[in-house]
Amino acid sequence: MTHGKNTALIVVDVQNDFCPGGALAVKNGNRVVSVINSLVDSFEIT
Repeated sequence: MTHGKNTALIVVDVQNDFCPGGALAVKNGNRVVSVINSLVDSFEIT
């Protein structure tokens, strides 16, 4: 995936509580972590 130099990735409010066993657990809530990590890897962090 390529991004323009003016493209931003904004990740908001990712918490362990939404993962299985957390206080606010959501079914399959932990699946979002690998997706976010893949997106982060595709961006140049400065």
